[in-house]
Amino acid sequence: VRRREELEEERLLLKQQLVATEMERRQKFSLYEELKGTIRVYCRVKGGNDGRASNGARYSFKTNDEGVENGLTITQTRNNATSTGVRETTQRFAYDRVYHQAQDQSGIFEDVGPLVDTAVDGYRVCVFAFGQTGSGKTYTMEGDINDEATKGITPRAIEKVFDRAAQLKDEGWEYNVSCYFVEIYNDTIRDLLETSESYHRSFVEGR
Repeated sequence: VRRREELEEERLLLKQQLVATEMERRQKFSLYEELKGTIRVYCRVKGGNDGRASNGARYSFKTNDEGVENGLTITQTRNNATSTGVRETTQRFAYDRVYHQAQDQSGIFEDVGPLVDTAVDGYRVCVFAFGQTGSGKTYTMEGDINDEATKGITPRAIEKVFDRAAQLKDEGWEYNVSCYFVEIYNDTIRDLLETSESYHRSFVEGR
């Protein structure tokens, strides 16, 4: 009986040490992510691989000292103010990272995965896509959920949440997971999980 009590005390002590180590890891990992920037802006280029956009604009990438593409230069030929001639304009944009057209979905998720880990650790994280219609937001965020190669950020993030929760369960952590699915369009928030037909009709009819 005494030996059993000693083993139980040892088990509880090891569990406490494991929890303390995990908490320290979370704090350091969160700090590491913060050092990379609490707000990060990425750009994904869609379209031709010949350095030309569909509208004829030319573009090129800039690489930093670490070998990461983080700049985009766009050159366009436009009519001048009086439409009597043309002029060439060049614009340069800087981002945390620019994804080349050939970058696949898994490559995009490499920068998002650590943020999902941070969310599972208990910190607030937000990831969203911004761009005009047809720019590739839905493909990047959702993709084909039934295809391993082309599924987007959302299904990959959900899988990672549950995989990470399962790993931590072995260490004594328990998670309750819930979600909501909304759309923001024309400054209006729409609940996409709402099943009421009248609710969705009101958006179509502009009410």
